[in-house]
Amino acid sequence: MKAAFSRIVQIFPHCMNQITLAFPLIAVTALGGIFVSGCKPNASGPPPGAGGTPTVTISEVEKTSIPDEVSFVGRVTEKDRVDIRAQVSGILTKQLFDDGALVEKGDLLFEIESDDYEAAVDSAQAQLASAEAQRDNAQQYLKRMRSVKSGSISETELEQAEFDLRTAQASVDQAQASLKSAELDLKRTKIYAPMDGQIGKAMVDAGNLVDASTGSLAMIVSTDPIRVKHSLSERFITEALQRLQDRDPDLPPVRDTLIPRITLSTGNRYPHEGKIVFLDNEIGTTTGSIQAEAEFPNPDGILKPGQFVDLTVQRGAPQDKLLIPQSAVQQDQKGHFVLVVGEDSSVSRRSVETGEHIGRNWSILAGLNEGEKVIIQGIEKVRPGAKVNAVPPSQAPGPVPAVPAGGEPEATPKGKAKEESAKEG
Repeated sequence: MKAAFSRIVQIFPHCMNQITLAFPLIAVTALGGIFVSGCKPNASGPPPGAGGTPTVTISEVEKTSIPDEVSFVGRVTEKDRVDIRAQVSGILTKQLFDDGALVEKGDLLFEIESDDYEAAVDSAQAQLASAEAQRDNAQQYLKRMRSVKSGSISETELEQAEFDLRTAQASVDQAQASLKSAELDLKRTKIYAPMDGQIGKAMVDAGNLVDASTGSLAMIVSTDPIRVKHSLSERFITEALQRLQDRDPDLPPVRDTLIPRITLSTGNRYPHEGKIVFLDNEIGTTTGSIQAEAEFPNPDGILKPGQFVDLTVQRGAPQDKLLIPQSAVQQDQKGHFVLVVGEDSSVSRRSVETGEHIGRNWSILAGLNEGEKVIIQGIEKVRPGAKVNAVPPSQAPGPVPAVPAGGEPEATPKGKAKEESAKEG
């Protein structure tokens, strides 16, 4: 203190009187501050109650029956699609359906001007009649030639009569083919629906000239049944193949045991179950998945081609699985673990093997038993070996978090990437 005062005097010699008077006051103020500060509790010391038993929230490990199913995104597509095209040339005279209407196989859709084709049929019929008359005449002539006594006609004359009959018969055959072609062209002036389904908008208006090169006049897609295209993950296929190895060879194929169901965009379950009707013969090298199609009844037309739906595929009977809340699972360099509270209220660290993500829970494949208690809140307060006051979620002092704030040193909550991976499986 004395050294500091001397330094001030050296710097401000002209203020000596003022400094001499103020110094006692400054000293008293500083000493008072030190005294008050020394009387305060140590802020870095343990908080009140730190020496007591910490309270943690626990959850009991439960065994729950879980459906053995996986979910995929699927796209609705038609089972069959047909382009309606003209097969003969002519003026399109009539459209006999409403755009977007449901049609049945055999319904008349379009008419093409038929006058020329009717005339062609009449001409072909006349040519056939003429050819048949010539054939009949040649046949009668040959019959008379053969009835003449031997030696009255030459061999050459008989051969010529036989040749004339064969030529006349060929003309009949040709005329019949011409008539059949003309009748077919006339028939093609009326265009009928080749299947049941929903027809789209007419692409050509009545009054236009159409022919085989015009393109699609309209399109019909089947609506019942309907299909959903989707991809099955490599993991799904691997598990299915493993099950196949364990199956009785007399049982139906694995594909026939898969039960696909649809959840609509409204969140409602589609009322009809489907069946897997197609599995591709290879796994995509870039996607790691296999293309598949499921077929569903669609009597009410709820499903439309191009629509996206959530497709759930059930692989078998429900399975019993051990579930714990997501917030109980921690991870460090050694892997995933939980903190278990024993009968004596002591905490122990337990390594676990996790399965898929189910709602806000994780399934546990190994490391825990049904009925054991794991900490889901207050993990940061305790260490293995410590005693705790364990309470159920209903008695927790605050809201139970879905994911805890912390864990053991270097521990982090299980990552979201793991969640997505589990959902994929």
